[in-house]
Amino acid sequence: MGLRNWLYATTGINLKKINLPDNFIEIASKKRSLDNAGEIEVLAIGSSHGAHSFNSSIIDKSFNLCTTSQDLYYSNQLYDYVINKQNKIKTVIVYFSVFSNGYDVSKTSSKDICAFFKKVFNINYQNENREIEQIYKKYKRINIKSLDLKESINGFIEASTFIKDGDIKSRASKHLREAGRKPEQLKHLVSLIRKCKKNSHDLLIIIPPSRADYKIHIEPNIFNNIKEIAKKYNLKIIDLFASEIFDYDDFGDSDHTNIKGAIKLTEVIRNKIF
Repeated sequence: MGLRNWLYATTGINLKKINLPDNFIEIASKKRSLDNAGEIEVLAIGSSHGAHSFNSSIIDKSFNLCTTSQDLYYSNQLYDYVINKQNKIKTVIVYFSVFSNGYDVSKTSSKDICAFFKKVFNINYQNENREIEQIYKKYKRINIKSLDLKESINGFIEASTFIKDGDIKSRASKHLREAGRKPEQLKHLVSLIRKCKKNSHDLLIIIPPSRADYKIHIEPNIFNNIKEIAKKYNLKIIDLFASEIFDYDDFGDSDHTNIKGAIKLTEVIRNKIF
C-alpha cells in the first residue's frame, strides 16, 4: 500500500483534491453548523424548498436543517438527532411539498443521499440497499473535519444556483409521480407529530409557494392528506402554495424561492409563531 493510500485508509486524509457531491457538502456543512450552534428554539426540517426559503437570520435562535431531497423519514430522524443535543426546542417547522406524501429518496436517482446521511449523522437507511451501502463505503473514511465546507447562518445557505427552467410540466409530473409512490410516507410525519406532542414542541406545517408556471400543473387536492392530518392533530398549517403575496421575482426557479422570497416567507413564519 502506497503512502497516499495508507494515509487515507488510516486517517481519512486524502492528498488528492477531494471532489465531493454537492449534496454531501450540503449535509456535512449543516452538521458542522449544527455542532457549533448555540441554543436552538426553532428547528426547520424538510426538503430543498425549506433549505432555500427558511432564512434563519430572521428568527432568533432558529436553525435550518432542511436539505436537498430530504424525505419525511429523514426529517423525522433529524428531529431525533437534534433533540438529543438541544433541550430548549420550542417549535418544529416541517416543510411539506407536492411530492412529500409518497417521496422515499432511497427509491430515487438521489439515493446516494441516504449514504451521506449515514456517514454524517449516523442515520440508518429506511430500506436496506446494496447499492447505497456501496456508496457509503466509498465515503466512509472521509475526515469531515478536514473538508472545506459551506458557511451558513444557523444552517441557512443562500442558494447560488437554481434549476434551469426547462420543461416545467415534466418537473411537476415528476413531483406528482413521487407523491403517488407507495407506501405513503406519512407514517413518519405522524411519528414526528406524536414525539413533538410528547415533548411539548409546537409543530408548524409549511406548504411552500411556487411560481404560476408550476402551479398550473398541480391539482389543489394534492395537499388533502396533510390537511386532514393537521386537522386530526390540531396542528398549525401555513398553506402558501397558491399565495398571492409571492411574485415572479421571489423565485430562483419554478418552485424554489430566492433570497428575496426567503426573507418574505420567513417573515410570514415569524409572524405566525410570535
